[in-house]
Amino acid sequence: MNKFLACIGFATLALSAVACDRIETHFDCTSVCHRYADCYDKSYDAEACKDRCEQLGSDASARQERVDTCNDCMDDKSCAAATYGCATQCAGIIP
Repeated sequence: MNKFLACIGFATLALSAVACDRIETHFDCTSVCHRYADCYDKSYDAEACKDRCEQLGSDASARQERVDTCNDCMDDKSCAAATYGCATQCAGIIP
């Protein structure tokens, strides 16, 4: 019985970690895509961008790092400054 409970506890922790990564990626992708729409193209489909962003690559930690890097770069910049300063960091996430 103790092994069973230990397995359930471990599975719960593992699923929680995956869920947290998805939530963080979702938030960052939403932020990046909506920022692009707000700055450059009001008719840009930010929801489709978010969906694509959340599917980048198969490695969740690498995807999260890419999205975080883009989001961090754009975060404190004006729209014009983000265009020139974040193109490399956001390549493949937003146009």
